[in-house]
Amino acid sequence: MAQRFFPTSGYSRIAPMPDTQAAGLALITMDSGVMLVAEVDGVLQAMAALHVEPFIFNPHVTIAQEIVFWIEPEHRGGLLAARMLRAIDEACRKRGAQVVRMATLPSSPEAAEKLFERSGYALSETYFVKVL
Repeated sequence: MAQRFFPTSGYSRIAPMPDTQAAGLALITMDSGVMLVAEVDGVLQAMAALHVEPFIFNPHVTIAQEIVFWIEPEHRGGLLAARMLRAIDEACRKRGAQVVRMATLPSSPEAAEKLFERSGYALSETYFVKVL
């Protein structure tokens, strides 16, 4: 799933993601972050990976920062994304995070921002990337 997410992220124009990095991402986040998948009858429908670390502006606060949040296109439009967000919040809380930062991308469905807001998230910042 990470390999399907990556080309839509905009980061693929920075550098390709080696096939082995998807597995490495899973191992890293399972060890020091949060890695969740939604599976029904053996079919993966969604995944989330977040890195948990001290907040850069105050190391006494722990933040979980999204790396990947992906719902397979054929499973979008229902309640899966909202259920995943609730699971993300709970898993991050159990991991010691006090703050969760989620992102949208230019390729994100329009409903993503509204879902985040309905789930208690507030807009924090927008990133711009330039390849030198």
